[in-house]
Amino acid sequence: MNFADSRHVDELLSRNDLTKSESFEDADFVIVNTCSVRKHAEDRALGWIKSVSNRVKKLIVIGCLARHREEELRKAGADIVKYQFELDDIISKISNNVKSTEKIPSKIAAEVPIVRGCDRFCSYCIVPYLRGPVISISPDDILNEINDLVGRGTRIIQLLGQNVCRYEYKGYSFVDLLRDVAEIEELKKISFLTTHPADLDDSIIDTMAKTDNIMKYIHLPIQSGSDRLLKSMFRGYTTELYRKKIIKIRDSIPDVRITTDIMVGLPGEEEGDFLSTLSIVKEIRFDEVYMFAFSPREGSLDNLRKDILYEGERKRRLKLLIEEQRNITMEKKRDKIGRTMEVIVIKRAKTEELFFTIGEDGSPVLIEKQAEPGDLFSVRISVLKGGSLFGEVISG
Repeated sequence: MNFADSRHVDELLSRNDLTKSESFEDADFVIVNTCSVRKHAEDRALGWIKSVSNRVKKLIVIGCLARHREEELRKAGADIVKYQFELDDIISKISNNVKSTEKIPSKIAAEVPIVRGCDRFCSYCIVPYLRGPVISISPDDILNEINDLVGRGTRIIQLLGQNVCRYEYKGYSFVDLLRDVAEIEELKKISFLTTHPADLDDSIIDTMAKTDNIMKYIHLPIQSGSDRLLKSMFRGYTTELYRKKIIKIRDSIPDVRITTDIMVGLPGEEEGDFLSTLSIVKEIRFDEVYMFAFSPREGSLDNLRKDILYEGERKRRLKLLIEEQRNITMEKKRDKIGRTMEVIVIKRAKTEELFFTIGEDGSPVLIEKQAEPGDLFSVRISVLKGGSLFGEVISG
Protein backbone atom coordinates (compact mmCIF):
# COMPACT_ATOMS: atom_id res chain seq x y z
CA MET A 1 0.00 0.00 0.00
CA ASN A 2 2.83 2.40 0.80
CA PHE A 3 4.43 1.77 -2.60
CA ALA A 4 1.16 2.83 -4.24
CA ASP A 5 0.88 5.91 -2.05
CA SER A 6 4.49 6.83 -2.84
CA ARG A 7 3.77 6.46 -6.57
CA HIS A 8 0.84 8.84 -6.25
CA VAL A 9 3.05 11.38 -4.46
CA ASP A 10 5.76 11.02 -7.12
CA GLU A 11 3.29 11.62 -9.95
CA LEU A 12 1.67 14.52 -8.11
CA LEU A 13 5.08 16.16 -7.76
CA SER A 14 5.82 15.58 -11.45
CA ARG A 15 2.52 17.20 -12.42
CA ASN A 16 3.66 20.23 -10.48
CA ASP A 17 6.84 20.39 -12.57
CA LEU A 18 9.02 19.24 -9.67
CA THR A 19 11.95 16.89 -10.21
CA LYS A 20 13.89 14.60 -7.93
CA SER A 21 17.14 15.82 -6.46
CA GLU A 22 20.32 13.77 -6.71
CA SER A 23 20.65 13.83 -2.92
CA PHE A 24 18.30 14.69 -0.09
CA GLU A 25 20.77 17.32 1.20
CA ASP A 26 20.31 19.32 -2.03
CA ALA A 27 16.51 18.97 -2.17
CA ASP A 28 14.10 21.83 -1.41
CA PHE A 29 12.08 19.35 0.64
CA VAL A 30 12.11 15.64 1.48
CA ILE A 31 8.95 13.52 1.84
CA VAL A 32 9.16 10.41 4.02
CA ASN A 33 6.29 7.93 3.58
CA THR A 34 6.01 5.80 6.71
CA CYS A 35 4.44 2.47 7.67
CA SER A 36 3.15 1.28 11.04
CA VAL A 37 2.33 -2.34 10.26
CA ARG A 38 5.39 -3.44 12.24
CA LYS A 39 7.13 -1.77 15.16
CA HIS A 40 10.53 -2.32 13.54
CA ALA A 41 9.48 -0.22 10.52
CA GLU A 42 8.34 2.59 12.81
CA ASP A 43 11.60 2.63 14.77
CA ARG A 44 13.71 2.62 11.61
CA ALA A 45 11.75 5.54 10.17
CA LEU A 46 12.05 7.57 13.36
CA GLY A 47 15.76 6.84 13.56
CA TRP A 48 16.38 7.90 9.95
CA ILE A 49 14.31 11.07 10.32
CA LYS A 50 16.26 12.06 13.41
CA SER A 51 19.59 11.39 11.70
CA VAL A 52 18.89 13.57 8.64
CA SER A 53 16.58 16.28 10.00
CA ASN A 54 19.42 18.78 10.46
CA ARG A 55 20.77 18.09 6.95
CA VAL A 56 17.64 18.91 4.90
CA LYS A 57 15.83 22.16 4.18
CA LYS A 58 12.30 20.90 4.86
CA LEU A 59 11.21 17.46 6.06
CA ILE A 60 7.65 16.26 5.43
CA VAL A 61 6.46 13.02 7.02
CA ILE A 62 3.34 11.25 5.75
CA GLY A 63 1.79 7.81 6.24
CA CYS A 64 0.45 5.90 9.23
CA LEU A 65 3.27 6.97 11.52
CA ALA A 66 2.13 10.58 11.05
CA ARG A 67 -1.15 9.69 12.72
CA HIS A 68 0.25 7.25 15.27
CA ARG A 69 3.34 9.05 16.62
CA GLU A 70 3.02 12.67 15.50
CA GLU A 71 4.66 14.27 18.54
CA GLU A 72 7.70 11.96 18.33
CA LEU A 73 8.10 12.82 14.65
CA ARG A 74 8.12 16.52 15.40
CA LYS A 75 10.68 16.00 18.16
CA ALA A 76 12.78 13.99 15.69
CA GLY A 77 12.88 17.00 13.38
CA ALA A 78 9.89 16.75 11.00
CA ASP A 79 8.68 20.15 9.77
CA ILE A 80 5.30 18.96 8.47
CA VAL A 81 3.48 15.85 9.72
CA LYS A 82 0.42 14.83 7.68
CA TYR A 83 -1.52 11.59 7.15
CA GLN A 84 -1.38 10.44 3.48
CA PHE A 85 -4.98 11.27 2.64
CA GLU A 86 -4.13 14.95 3.03
CA LEU A 87 -1.35 14.94 0.44
CA ASP A 88 -3.18 17.22 -2.00
CA ASP A 89 -3.11 19.95 0.64
CA ILE A 90 0.65 19.55 1.11
CA ILE A 91 1.44 19.73 -2.59
CA SER A 92 -0.89 22.68 -3.15
CA LYS A 93 1.24 24.64 -0.70
CA ILE A 94 4.36 23.81 -2.69
CA SER A 95 3.13 24.65 -6.18
CA ASN A 96 -0.11 25.52 -7.98
CA ASN A 97 1.33 25.01 -11.45
CA VAL A 98 -0.54 21.77 -12.23
CA LYS A 99 0.51 20.11 -15.46
CA SER A 100 -0.66 17.10 -17.47
CA THR A 101 0.64 13.62 -16.64
CA GLU A 102 0.60 12.71 -20.32
CA LYS A 103 4.38 12.63 -20.72
CA ILE A 104 5.18 11.14 -17.33
CA PRO A 105 6.22 7.52 -17.94
CA SER A 106 5.11 4.90 -15.45
CA LYS A 107 6.99 1.83 -14.29
CA ILE A 108 6.37 -1.55 -15.88
CA ALA A 109 4.72 -2.72 -12.65
CA ALA A 110 2.45 -0.64 -10.42
CA GLU A 111 0.29 -1.10 -7.34
CA VAL A 112 -3.27 0.21 -7.35
CA PRO A 113 -5.24 0.45 -4.08
CA ILE A 114 -8.85 -0.72 -4.34
CA VAL A 115 -9.72 -0.95 -0.61
CA ARG A 116 -8.56 1.21 2.25
CA GLY A 117 -9.01 0.37 5.89
CA CYS A 118 -9.91 -2.89 7.60
CA ASP A 119 -12.72 -4.14 9.82
CA ARG A 120 -11.24 -7.46 10.97
CA PHE A 121 -9.60 -6.15 14.18
CA CYS A 122 -7.14 -9.02 14.61
CA SER A 123 -5.83 -8.84 18.17
CA TYR A 124 -2.21 -8.12 17.22
CA CYS A 125 -2.87 -5.51 14.51
CA ILE A 126 -3.19 -1.72 14.67
CA VAL A 127 -4.15 -1.16 11.01
CA PRO A 128 -7.93 -0.79 11.66
CA TYR A 129 -7.20 1.87 14.28
CA LEU A 130 -4.93 3.83 11.94
CA ARG A 131 -6.58 3.40 8.55
CA GLY A 132 -10.18 3.19 9.71
CA PRO A 133 -13.07 1.07 8.40
CA VAL A 134 -13.21 -0.56 4.98
CA ILE A 135 -13.75 1.90 2.14
CA SER A 136 -13.99 0.50 -1.41
CA ILE A 137 -12.83 2.83 -4.17
CA SER A 138 -15.19 3.42 -7.09
CA PRO A 139 -14.62 0.91 -9.93
CA ASP A 140 -14.63 3.83 -12.39
CA ASP A 141 -11.76 5.48 -10.49
CA ILE A 142 -9.81 2.19 -10.31
CA LEU A 143 -10.28 1.34 -13.98
CA ASN A 144 -9.44 4.91 -15.05
CA GLU A 145 -6.23 4.82 -13.02
CA ILE A 146 -5.22 1.45 -14.49
CA ASN A 147 -6.02 2.57 -18.04
CA ASP A 148 -3.92 5.69 -17.46
CA LEU A 149 -1.00 3.61 -16.15
CA VAL A 150 -1.25 1.16 -19.06
CA GLY A 151 -1.31 4.07 -21.51
CA ARG A 152 1.99 5.27 -19.98
CA GLY A 153 3.74 1.90 -20.11
CA THR A 154 2.58 -0.20 -17.14
CA ARG A 155 2.00 -3.86 -18.01
CA ILE A 156 1.69 -5.46 -14.55
CA ILE A 157 -0.90 -4.35 -12.00
CA GLN A 158 -1.24 -5.46 -8.39
CA LEU A 159 -4.59 -4.66 -6.80
CA LEU A 160 -4.08 -3.71 -3.17
CA GLY A 161 -5.98 -3.67 0.07
CA GLN A 162 -5.57 -4.74 3.67
CA ASN A 163 -8.14 -7.33 2.57
CA VAL A 164 -8.97 -7.19 -1.14
CA CYS A 165 -11.72 -9.79 -0.75
CA ARG A 166 -13.75 -7.19 1.18
CA TYR A 167 -14.03 -5.03 -1.94
CA GLU A 168 -17.66 -4.16 -2.70
CA TYR A 169 -19.04 -1.04 -4.31
CA LYS A 170 -22.81 -0.73 -4.67
CA GLY A 171 -23.21 -4.43 -5.47
CA TYR A 172 -20.09 -4.58 -7.65
CA SER A 173 -17.81 -7.25 -6.17
CA PHE A 174 -14.10 -8.01 -6.16
CA VAL A 175 -14.67 -10.74 -8.76
CA ASP A 176 -16.49 -8.23 -10.99
CA LEU A 177 -13.50 -5.89 -10.70
CA LEU A 178 -11.01 -8.68 -11.42
CA ARG A 179 -12.84 -9.61 -14.61
CA ASP A 180 -13.06 -6.02 -15.83
CA VAL A 181 -9.38 -5.32 -15.11
CA ALA A 182 -8.42 -8.50 -16.97
CA GLU A 183 -10.14 -7.17 -20.11
CA ILE A 184 -7.92 -4.08 -20.34
CA GLU A 185 -5.86 -4.32 -23.51
CA GLU A 186 -2.06 -4.43 -23.15
CA LEU A 187 -2.31 -5.36 -19.46
CA LYS A 188 -0.27 -8.55 -19.34
CA LYS A 189 -0.27 -9.61 -15.69
CA ILE A 190 -2.59 -9.00 -12.74
CA SER A 191 -2.16 -9.98 -9.10
CA PHE A 192 -3.77 -8.95 -5.83
CA LEU A 193 -2.78 -8.57 -2.19
CA THR A 194 -3.76 -9.35 0.59
CA THR A 195 -6.33 -12.13 0.70
CA HIS A 196 -7.96 -13.08 4.01
CA PRO A 197 -8.73 -16.82 4.32
CA ALA A 198 -12.15 -16.20 5.87
CA ASP A 199 -13.21 -14.04 2.91
CA LEU A 200 -11.67 -15.99 0.01
CA ASP A 201 -14.53 -17.68 -1.85
CA ASP A 202 -14.65 -20.13 -4.75
CA SER A 203 -15.63 -17.44 -7.28
CA ILE A 204 -12.26 -15.71 -6.81
CA ILE A 205 -10.34 -18.96 -7.20
CA ASP A 206 -12.38 -19.95 -10.28
CA THR A 207 -11.79 -16.54 -11.88
CA MET A 208 -8.06 -16.93 -11.31
CA ALA A 209 -8.13 -20.38 -12.89
CA LYS A 210 -10.03 -19.23 -16.01
CA THR A 211 -8.26 -15.93 -16.70
CA ASP A 212 -4.92 -16.10 -18.51
CA ASN A 213 -3.50 -12.75 -17.44
CA ILE A 214 -4.19 -13.22 -13.72
CA MET A 215 -1.01 -14.56 -12.10
CA LYS A 216 -1.21 -18.09 -10.73
CA TYR A 217 -0.11 -16.76 -7.38
CA ILE A 218 -1.90 -16.09 -4.12
CA HIS A 219 -0.75 -14.76 -0.77
CA LEU A 220 -2.96 -16.30 1.92
CA PRO A 221 -1.84 -15.46 5.48
CA ILE A 222 -2.44 -18.27 7.98
CA GLN A 223 -0.61 -16.54 10.90
CA SER A 224 -0.65 -19.65 13.13
CA GLY A 225 -1.19 -23.40 12.92
CA SER A 226 -2.95 -23.46 16.29
CA ASP A 227 -6.76 -23.24 16.32
CA ARG A 228 -6.62 -21.99 19.90
CA LEU A 229 -4.41 -19.07 18.90
CA LEU A 230 -6.37 -18.33 15.72
CA LYS A 231 -9.46 -17.93 17.89
CA SER A 232 -7.67 -15.63 20.33
CA MET A 233 -6.36 -13.61 17.37
CA PHE A 234 -9.94 -13.16 16.05
CA ARG A 235 -8.89 -14.48 12.65
CA GLY A 236 -12.31 -15.93 11.83
CA TYR A 237 -11.23 -19.32 10.48
CA THR A 238 -9.82 -22.65 11.65
CA THR A 239 -6.88 -24.63 10.32
CA GLU A 240 -9.38 -27.08 8.80
CA LEU A 241 -11.06 -24.29 6.82
CA TYR A 242 -7.65 -23.04 5.74
CA ARG A 243 -6.69 -26.53 4.51
CA LYS A 244 -9.89 -26.71 2.45
CA LYS A 245 -9.04 -23.37 0.80
CA ILE A 246 -5.57 -24.64 -0.09
CA ILE A 247 -6.98 -27.87 -1.57
CA LYS A 248 -9.48 -25.89 -3.68
CA ILE A 249 -6.74 -23.54 -4.92
CA ARG A 250 -4.35 -26.34 -5.87
CA ASP A 251 -7.08 -28.44 -7.50
CA SER A 252 -8.25 -25.46 -9.57
CA ILE A 253 -4.89 -23.90 -10.50
CA PRO A 254 -2.08 -26.30 -11.46
CA ASP A 255 1.41 -25.02 -10.58
CA VAL A 256 -0.02 -22.27 -8.38
CA ARG A 257 2.46 -20.52 -6.11
CA ILE A 258 1.22 -19.96 -2.55
CA THR A 259 2.86 -17.75 0.06
CA THR A 260 1.75 -16.91 3.58
CA ASP A 261 2.44 -14.94 6.76
CA ILE A 262 3.20 -16.56 10.10
CA MET A 263 3.74 -14.92 13.46
CA VAL A 264 5.36 -16.87 16.30
CA GLY A 265 5.65 -16.11 19.99
CA LEU A 266 2.15 -14.67 20.26
CA PRO A 267 0.78 -13.96 23.76
CA GLY A 268 -0.25 -17.25 25.31
CA GLU A 269 1.54 -19.36 22.67
CA GLU A 270 2.57 -22.63 24.30
CA GLU A 271 5.13 -25.07 22.92
CA GLY A 272 2.30 -27.23 21.56
CA ASP A 273 0.85 -24.27 19.64
CA PHE A 274 4.22 -23.58 18.08
CA LEU A 275 4.68 -27.25 17.14
CA SER A 276 1.24 -27.14 15.46
CA THR A 277 2.48 -24.21 13.36
CA LEU A 278 5.63 -26.11 12.39
CA SER A 279 3.47 -29.13 11.51
CA ILE A 280 1.16 -27.22 9.19
CA VAL A 281 4.13 -25.60 7.46
CA LYS A 282 5.51 -29.09 6.74
CA GLU A 283 2.09 -30.30 5.61
CA ILE A 284 1.07 -27.48 3.27
CA ARG A 285 4.57 -26.74 1.94
CA PHE A 286 4.23 -23.08 1.09
CA ASP A 287 6.46 -21.68 -1.62
CA GLU A 288 7.53 -18.93 0.75
CA VAL A 289 6.61 -17.78 4.22
CA TYR A 290 7.00 -14.25 5.57
CA MET A 291 7.85 -14.94 9.21
CA PHE A 292 7.85 -12.63 12.20
CA ALA A 293 8.28 -12.86 15.94
CA PHE A 294 5.49 -11.14 17.83
CA SER A 295 6.31 -7.73 19.25
CA PRO A 296 3.85 -5.84 21.46
CA ARG A 297 2.17 -2.94 19.64
CA GLU A 298 0.81 -0.01 21.60
CA GLY A 299 -2.82 0.38 20.57
CA SER A 300 -3.49 -3.29 19.77
CA LEU A 301 -5.46 -5.66 21.98
CA ASP A 302 -2.52 -8.02 22.44
CA ASN A 303 -0.52 -5.21 23.99
CA LEU A 304 -2.86 -5.41 26.98
CA ARG A 305 -2.11 -9.06 27.71
CA LYS A 306 0.20 -10.16 30.50
CA ASP A 307 1.22 -13.56 29.06
CA ILE A 308 3.71 -12.26 26.48
CA LEU A 309 6.66 -14.59 25.93
CA TYR A 310 10.09 -13.25 26.65
CA GLU A 311 12.07 -12.08 23.63
CA GLY A 312 14.63 -14.89 23.70
CA GLU A 313 11.96 -17.57 23.39
CA ARG A 314 10.20 -15.71 20.58
CA LYS A 315 13.47 -15.51 18.65
CA ARG A 316 14.22 -19.22 19.27
CA ARG A 317 10.90 -20.26 17.80
CA LEU A 318 11.30 -17.91 14.85
CA LYS A 319 14.74 -19.35 14.08
CA LEU A 320 13.37 -22.92 14.06
CA LEU A 321 10.55 -21.90 11.73
CA ILE A 322 12.92 -20.08 9.37
CA GLU A 323 15.20 -23.13 9.15
CA GLU A 324 12.27 -25.45 8.37
CA GLN A 325 10.77 -23.17 5.72
CA ARG A 326 14.12 -22.41 4.08
CA ASN A 327 14.48 -26.09 3.18
CA ILE A 328 10.94 -26.26 1.81
CA THR A 329 11.40 -23.08 -0.24
CA MET A 330 14.57 -24.43 -1.85
CA GLU A 331 12.89 -27.77 -2.61
CA LYS A 332 9.92 -25.98 -4.20
CA LYS A 333 12.29 -23.93 -6.35
CA ARG A 334 14.23 -27.02 -7.42
CA ASP A 335 10.93 -28.61 -8.45
CA LYS A 336 10.57 -25.84 -11.05
CA ILE A 337 13.71 -26.91 -12.94
CA GLY A 338 12.67 -28.22 -16.35
CA ARG A 339 9.31 -26.47 -16.22
CA THR A 340 8.28 -24.14 -19.05
CA MET A 341 6.59 -20.87 -18.20
CA GLU A 342 5.83 -17.46 -19.64
CA VAL A 343 7.80 -14.59 -18.12
CA ILE A 344 7.57 -10.82 -18.42
CA VAL A 345 10.71 -8.66 -18.31
CA ILE A 346 10.86 -6.17 -15.45
CA LYS A 347 14.33 -4.64 -15.65
CA ARG A 348 18.01 -5.28 -16.24
CA ALA A 349 19.58 -7.26 -13.41
CA LYS A 350 22.65 -6.15 -11.50
CA THR A 351 24.72 -8.39 -13.74
CA GLU A 352 24.68 -6.51 -17.05
CA GLU A 353 23.97 -9.45 -19.38
CA LEU A 354 21.00 -10.69 -17.33
CA PHE A 355 17.42 -9.46 -17.13
CA PHE A 356 15.07 -9.81 -14.19
CA THR A 357 11.67 -11.28 -15.10
CA ILE A 358 8.51 -12.46 -13.34
CA GLY A 359 6.93 -15.81 -14.18
CA GLU A 360 3.22 -16.52 -14.55
CA ASP A 361 3.19 -17.70 -10.92
CA GLY A 362 5.03 -14.62 -9.66
CA SER A 363 8.41 -16.38 -9.43
CA PRO A 364 11.46 -14.17 -10.10
CA VAL A 365 13.45 -15.64 -13.02
CA LEU A 366 16.75 -14.39 -14.49
CA ILE A 367 17.29 -14.72 -18.25
CA GLU A 368 20.23 -13.98 -20.55
CA LYS A 369 18.52 -12.27 -23.46
CA GLN A 370 18.53 -8.76 -24.83
CA ALA A 371 15.14 -7.39 -23.85
CA GLU A 372 13.03 -4.41 -22.88
CA PRO A 373 10.73 -4.08 -19.86
CA GLY A 374 7.35 -5.55 -20.77
CA ASP A 375 8.67 -8.11 -23.25
CA LEU A 376 7.16 -11.58 -22.94
CA PHE A 377 9.18 -14.78 -23.35
CA SER A 378 8.55 -18.47 -23.01
CA VAL A 379 11.40 -19.93 -20.95
CA ARG A 380 12.46 -23.28 -19.58
CA ILE A 381 13.75 -23.12 -16.01
CA SER A 382 17.28 -24.47 -16.32
CA VAL A 383 19.07 -24.08 -13.01
CA LEU A 384 18.86 -22.84 -9.43
CA LYS A 385 21.89 -20.85 -8.29
CA GLY A 386 21.85 -19.78 -4.68
CA GLY A 387 18.22 -18.84 -4.30
CA SER A 388 17.75 -17.58 -7.89
CA LEU A 389 16.02 -19.37 -10.76
CA PHE A 390 17.54 -19.05 -14.23
CA GLY A 391 15.62 -19.63 -17.44
CA GLU A 392 16.58 -20.46 -21.05
CA VAL A 393 14.52 -18.53 -23.58
CA ILE A 394 12.54 -20.83 -25.87
CA SER A 395 10.53 -18.28 -27.81
CA GLY A 396 9.47 -14.66 -27.75
